[in-house]
Amino acid sequence: MRAGTMLEKNKEFAVMLCFDVKIDKEAQQYADEVGVKIFTADIIYHLFDAFTAYQKQMLEVKRQESAAQAVFPCVLSPVQVFNKKDPIVVGVDVIEGTLRIGTPVAAVKPNPITGERDVIVLGRV
Repeated sequence: MRAGTMLEKNKEFAVMLCFDVKIDKEAQQYADEVGVKIFTADIIYHLFDAFTAYQKQMLEVKRQESAAQAVFPCVLSPVQVFNKKDPIVVGVDVIEGTLRIGTPVAAVKPNPITGERDVIVLGRV
């Protein structure tokens, strides 16, 4: 029950490390219902390896979830336009930065009257 409180704060820490202990059926069932992960092992090193593998898996899940929000800025120079309508296909040279899949693409056009920059969002790579 105490480990279940971590589900609200940090889901990756809602775990129980049980070394050389037999898990009761009711406790296992309750942990499965609540969402607490139970690691058991008779050898401490196996328990440590299982927990570190779980931590790596949770880190990878977080990375995949936040990949859509991550923006790697770059400056592009268009070379050739292959398709002007949906989907837009443009050949570009990367002048600065790194162009990655999922990077938002926008064109910056200066307004001749006000001198401000107008940003036109084109989509994502």
